[in-house]
Amino acid sequence: GLKQLEQLRREKQAFSTRADFWTWDTGSDRVLGLGRWLDGQLLLGLFNFGPEEATVKLDDLYADLLTGELRNGAIQLPGCGFAWLEQEL
Repeated sequence: GLKQLEQLRREKQAFSTRADFWTWDTGSDRVLGLGRWLDGQLLLGLFNFGPEEATVKLDDLYADLLTGELRNGAIQLPGCGFAWLEQEL
């Protein structure tokens, strides 16, 4: 899993230190939402700090960078789980 995350960090320009970075309201007190933007690439990081599953609503179509699944409308995060998503244009 760590090797996969390292590879994604090298491949995706929005992980660069030059990227704009912000937090956003996920609608859940236990899920942290992070946004990264650089040169037209938008990545969202979702981190569930609670022990129960959490649902986060999404406004656009996103590809899950770890599984390749397309996410539209909402994403289910397992307890203590996370996801990195890339906006699909």
